[in-house]
Amino acid sequence: DTTPDELLSAVMLAVLRDVGLEPHHLGDICVGNVLQPGAGALMARVAQFLSGIPESVPVYSVNRQCSSGLQAFINIA
Repeated sequence: DTTPDELLSAVMLAVLRDVGLEPHHLGDICVGNVLQPGAGALMARVAQFLSGIPESVPVYSVNRQCSSGLQAFINIA
């Protein structure tokens, strides 16, 4: 019964906790996701809000099929 945005929020919170980073210090968020419903950006944006990351931090999703996660890393780098 867990939605994709809830799963992603848990990952976002864990990463912030593990690296000791405050959410307002983030400069950009890119999420790699295959088979995104609708326009795709909604899931990442909802996860951002569930994680307490301010709306001022840009977030977007990329869909490159099997290489979506790799493309997200490349885009941020």
